[in-house]
Amino acid sequence: MPGYWKSPPSAIVSDEGVMSKIGESELEVLYPAAAPKAEQPKEAAAPTDPKKLPPVSLLDPRRSNNVSIVLSQFKMSTDDIKKATINADEAVLSLENVEALLKYLPTTDEIETVRSYTGDISRLGKAEKFYLDISDVPRMEDKLKGLEFKMKFGGNVQKVKEDLEILVKCVETVRGSPKLAQIMQIVLAIGNYLNSGTPRGLAYGFKLETLVKLGDTKSTLSSRSNLNHFITKFVEANFPELLELPLELEPVQKAMKVDVNQAQSTINELNQGITSLNKEIEASEKDEGDFHKKMKQFSESAKDEIQNLVGEGKKLEKTITDFIEFMGESGNEFIDVLKVLDNFSKQFEGAKQDNIKAKILAEKEAKKKALAEAKAKASGNQGATGNVLAAATVDDKKKGGHVVVAEGEGVIDALFGSIKSGNFKLRRSHVNLIEEGKRSRRGSAISKGPMSASALLSEAAKDVHHDEKNATLTVPDVKEEKEEKKEEKKDEKKPEEPLPDLNSFTGEDVSALTKLQARFRAKKAGGNPLLAKLAEAKAKEQEQQAAAAKEQ
Repeated sequence: MPGYWKSPPSAIVSDEGVMSKIGESELEVLYPAAAPKAEQPKEAAAPTDPKKLPPVSLLDPRRSNNVSIVLSQFKMSTDDIKKATINADEAVLSLENVEALLKYLPTTDEIETVRSYTGDISRLGKAEKFYLDISDVPRMEDKLKGLEFKMKFGGNVQKVKEDLEILVKCVETVRGSPKLAQIMQIVLAIGNYLNSGTPRGLAYGFKLETLVKLGDTKSTLSSRSNLNHFITKFVEANFPELLELPLELEPVQKAMKVDVNQAQSTINELNQGITSLNKEIEASEKDEGDFHKKMKQFSESAKDEIQNLVGEGKKLEKTITDFIEFMGESGNEFIDVLKVLDNFSKQFEGAKQDNIKAKILAEKEAKKKALAEAKAKASGNQGATGNVLAAATVDDKKKGGHVVVAEGEGVIDALFGSIKSGNFKLRRSHVNLIEEGKRSRRGSAISKGPMSASALLSEAAKDVHHDEKNATLTVPDVKEEKEEKKEEKKDEKKPEEPLPDLNSFTGEDVSALTKLQARFRAKKAGGNPLLAKLAEAKAKEQEQQAAAAKEQ
């Protein structure tokens, strides 16, 4: 029958009448029943190779994998590890090996799990098999910890001794530093002076943190200068030996790198470690191997050293407490006191270096100023003599109707030669002279008659104009002088100014002229265009004078 067919209860319907009318043969042909399948004979299972079966894992997969990785780094078998442990063999087990084993030793539950396994031991995983093998070593964890303690003992003791020495030296240095005490006295005196007249004046002391706040007091003259700069400058001037304070406080910087709590903790760990080791030594007295013998010898030598460290640790603790009270910082941590001292030392050294730089800069400025003053004084002296008389060479360019003359030789040479030959005549100058001034000078010269050599030299200098701005001299142009001379000939009413007698030149006058001549002979090489023009003009002037004399 189809699977969905379900027979109703027999009390509801009776199929006897219906069944008599159905042809059973026809139904059997149309809907034959499925023939049952013949059962096939089962083949025998092939035997399984134990080596090809997956290993049995009893531990957490991640834990098992980590243990397997660690064991693969050991170049020894499990039996070698067990032997090295019970014999405390440091030649076989390194410190790294011992630390790795301690990290992955089995717990009590894991040991019970592997011991409860009743199957084929060869099918156990690497980690499970290792745990099962070492489970028969008595107190393996205690033995490995004792071995680790022994391996680290020398380094830990040396480190603690060095830390204690640094801390003790720091405390002794600060408490016994006369430089620090004297500088604190100076700071107190300066603070009382600045606070005089206020309730904070006349103080007997100050908090240690005041030392690091000195830099906050700025100078009213310069924001770059603070009280630290003044203190270091004052110390340098009055107590120069105190400038070495930062060097004396170097132990403070070293002590800041030491963790006092960590040093005390290491001492406590050493004390606890030797106590635990002694317990394992007693427990392993009847165990197999040399662990008991080796560790007992070590414990006896280490015990005295640890007791000394414990005593030094207690002594240091009291020393630090007394030091904090001595500095007036009760209730503060030791490291906080050291930080204040270290910061003050650095600020003191920084201010000292700033003062040195400022001093060097001031010296440079003073030298520069002195040099500038010397140059200004020298140029002023040169201008005093060069404004009246300066030799020059002609520049062919003309400015403002005058011939510009650069510094050189020429004018004095011509002037001196003319005076000695008697051909020198006073004539009006067109260079920066007011007409009234020219007349008054010429009239004064006529009224006085022959001029002295000194007066002649002074009057001749007035015909030479010195351009202060361009550092040049200007003399009247030759052509303009010729035109002026023609006008003077028309005006015959005013007599010519007489020449002075050459005998009136004294030795001092000649010496003065000689010195002036030597002063302005700066360029002797080459010809002088101005001299050529002056000579040419003078020759023409002499010819005209001769012609005029003949006509008269």
